[in-house]
Amino acid sequence: MSLTIPPTDLSAIQLFNKGTEIQTEAHASQEHLKVGTLRGGSSGALVNGEIYGKCTRASLARYLGYQEPKSPDSYNFFDAGYASEWTWEGKLKESWPGTILLEEEIPISWTVPGTDVKVTGRPDIVLCDRVPVDGYPDLTQPKPVLGIELKAILAINSSVGVALENKPKTDHVIQAAHYSWQLGIPWILAYSWNVKGPVPYWAKKRFDVNEITPGKREFKLGWEEGRLFYTDETGRRVDTVITATAIEDYYRLIVDMAENKTLYRDHGNRDVDGSVLPWAHDRYCKFCQIANKSRDYDEWLDNVILMSQGE
Repeated sequence: MSLTIPPTDLSAIQLFNKGTEIQTEAHASQEHLKVGTLRGGSSGALVNGEIYGKCTRASLARYLGYQEPKSPDSYNFFDAGYASEWTWEGKLKESWPGTILLEEEIPISWTVPGTDVKVTGRPDIVLCDRVPVDGYPDLTQPKPVLGIELKAILAINSSVGVALENKPKTDHVIQAAHYSWQLGIPWILAYSWNVKGPVPYWAKKRFDVNEITPGKREFKLGWEEGRLFYTDETGRRVDTVITATAIEDYYRLIVDMAENKTLYRDHGNRDVDGSVLPWAHDRYCKFCQIANKSRDYDEWLDNVILMSQGE
């Protein structure tokens, strides 16, 4: 058999990159429409003057329409996160007997008290039972019974806290709590990591392990007398300082910062149980690094705009 097939002039990688570019532009156009709206993905809490969860300056910048620019390589992390969500969705569709609602199918929306500002969010997954429709016994409708917030960990250092310390990230807990409060159902914060390799020296010494291997971990959220708590897979319960009012107060603070053109005090970098975390928040937050150079609101915003433009 004489077979002749010339190679293509097309490039799979160039097509992939072009698709990423098109998706990025579409996402940017949607973000523009959300200026002046606060996001569930930027959840935080204000407790006794201390900030928990998402940095107020980062949330303020996003509310005003400015975000930290993303490098082309960073989209690989977003793609991996989406892939994790699709995997979970596929598995749950096989195992859950009821209806599964995703993101846009079950959005949350509420108004910050005393303002006209909306807070919107899209939970990752909400599991629903099928219940009869009032007055129509032959028809059923979905009734939410459990929410799941999915987080993919893509770096070994990031996986240490969840995998070895058995400790969820503060902003992730508050985001899941936010959705739980709004929909009135329990929530699970579920982590997946597909990384494998040696752990940092400090983790090796502290936990007596040599490497991280792929795995999953979940934390179950509930409320008792208005206060959030969670349990880990061992049944250990962690009581938090987070309340629904504290989440409301956080979003009201963002609105006040924008209206009064002020920057709130530095992020205290606390865990949800009230303890101080052992690392400096501004080491990783560019919005706070800019604020460290100038506490003047207008100057801060000018520099945020330049940063968002990649300058």
